[in-house]
This record gives sequence, C-alpha cells and structure tokens, in this order.
Amino acid sequence: APLGFEFDIGCLAVTPDPTFTVCEGSGRIAVLAARDATIPAGPSSSKIWVANAGLTPADNRWILESFLDLSMELVASASAGSRQMSSVEGYSIRELLQATIGANTQRGAVTTVFVWFLATRFLDIGGAVELHAPRDYELRCTPRVQYINMPAGSC
Repeated sequence: APLGFEFDIGCLAVTPDPTFTVCEGSGRIAVLAARDATIPAGPSSSKIWVANAGLTPADNRWILESFLDLSMELVASASAGSRQMSSVEGYSIRELLQATIGANTQRGAVTTVFVWFLATRFLDIGGAVELHAPRDYELRCTPRVQYINMPAGSC
C-alpha cells in the first residue's frame, strides 16, 4: 500500500472468503493466503481492512504481486521473485466532517437539537460549519443556539 496506509494483523474483512483463507497485515503490507493454493482465472474480489492515510499520498500506486510456494513470512519480506505483478492508481483521501445528532423525539415538539462534530482537519478562525435540516424540519435560532464546546458563533 502507499505511504500512510496501515493494514491490521487480521485484515480479511469478510470470512469465509471464497478466494483467500487469511490476511495478515503489518504496516503497509498485507499478505493473503490463497484458498487451496490457487486463485481462479478471471475476475474475483475480496474485501480487506485498511486504515486510510491522513492525506492522499503523492505516490498513490498500489502494487499487487503473486508468489508461488513461499510461506507467508517470506512473501512479506520478498523483494523479488514474484510470479505476476501489477500496479494500480489508488483512491483519493477526502476530508470528512462527521456529525451525530440527538434530540427530544416527541412529535410536533419544539426541541433542542444536540450536534456533536468530529472533523479530520482543524477548522481555523473564520471557518464555518453549515447544518442543513432534512425536508419537513425547520431550524430556528430562537430561543437560542448554545455553543457548548465551540467558539461563539452566529445563527
């Protein structure tokens, strides 16, 4: 995987997997053991867990290699001897702002909505967060907006 991506020790996301029996991750390398020591001809796919990099790496190419008759440990440290090799351009890492919303759920009630934010990047002075309510909801700034753990703002 490119710089910044990290595989967990057990990186096979769905088990049983039709193609692989196990996925052993360590840092940027994941080694998958082929079921019955074969990979079927034609297209196949598997889901593996990876922790994304903080930003899209400058070199964002993923390299895939296949090896024959090597232990998982030897494959992880191999620098040559692959039977097949290809590389593919990776995906872009985007900024993310997550929110959790909670409120009194009584039908028709005017209530206080609590919004908890988690941002992947720091929002500096002069930045803004916009909140859009779903259709059929009405956001009001009265009686007031309380900024519990944020700098004062306006509504």
